[in-house]
Amino acid sequence: MSGLSKLRTAVASTVWYVLPAVAVSIVVLYFGAAVAWHVYPPAVPVQGTSMRPLLHAGDLVFLKGVDPKTLHKGDVIAVQVPKDAQDKYQLPSSVVHRITAIKKTDQGLFFATKGDSNPGADVFETPAAGVVGKLSGHIPGGGYPVLFLKSHQAKILLIIVGVILFLYLLLGWMDEGRRQDRDSDELEVDLLDEVRDLRQELRTVGLGQRAPPPLVTAYPTPVMPELDVLASQVATANERGEQTSQALDRLAESVSEYALHLQSHTAVMKNLAAVTADLHQVTSDLGPRLQTPPLLADPAEAAMQARLAEAEDAIRRLTEENQQLRLLVVQQRSYEPATPVPAPAAPTGGRAARRRKGKHRK
Repeated sequence: MSGLSKLRTAVASTVWYVLPAVAVSIVVLYFGAAVAWHVYPPAVPVQGTSMRPLLHAGDLVFLKGVDPKTLHKGDVIAVQVPKDAQDKYQLPSSVVHRITAIKKTDQGLFFATKGDSNPGADVFETPAAGVVGKLSGHIPGGGYPVLFLKSHQAKILLIIVGVILFLYLLLGWMDEGRRQDRDSDELEVDLLDEVRDLRQELRTVGLGQRAPPPLVTAYPTPVMPELDVLASQVATANERGEQTSQALDRLAESVSEYALHLQSHTAVMKNLAAVTADLHQVTSDLGPRLQTPPLLADPAEAAMQARLAEAEDAIRRLTEENQQLRLLVVQQRSYEPATPVPAPAAPTGGRAARRRKGKHRK
């Protein structure tokens, strides 16, 4: 690593570790002093020369909380300046002046203050609630950084410094990334060279010319307590495999029984289809006779019409059941392989007689 890279690394470490630590320490000390001294702010900078020779512009004054009733004439205190006095006389928001008089009124205590180097007293009087704190010490010149940070120029400068620092660190990170890429490329090249040299050495020496390792005829019996655990695991696995095989056998038997049930169910459906066809034939044969007006029909015809109505109702119910059974068969066949179904038996008895009767009428 070059000297410039080392310097950049040191600067980056300082920026990202030292400066944040210093800033956090200052904030902790500031608020710790505010809590310990019961005052806020615990320190204020001196902005003018009204308290010379005790205080000068740029000094940092430390304050502590105080009960206004315990103050006496001659004490140096920090007070808040009223808003109208700030606008009219261009005064700061707070001043550190000496008490010249204490007045007790119906509204409470009021303090008259004056700067040691000022010819006259302040143009305002401060109530007890406007007392910030009492002087406890000061650091000569310690308030200049605070005064500078409060100025408009400081804000612009901090923005410029922040942008420059960000760009500097960004360029440093980019350069570090390029350097790491170069190091990676160099390492890859070195590895390839080593692999190439090793292959060349293997070709030169020859793998087949190496003597085989000596044959070991006797091996010491190793002590392996894990063998018992392994044997137990193997036995458990074999037992689970046997249980799985038995479960598969039971499943195959259930599937076979289900296939036989499906086959018989298919035969029933075909018989129902034949019955439905016979009933439709009977209905078609007797349909013209249903058109005879009821007044001209004899009692036998009325009985026949009632039977035909019952037959139509039965046909309708059988048709619906047939459709439901067909849907059920389609759903069952989607999960089971096709099995050969024997041809339905020829209709016998009353159904055959009705079929022959229908053909004779045609």
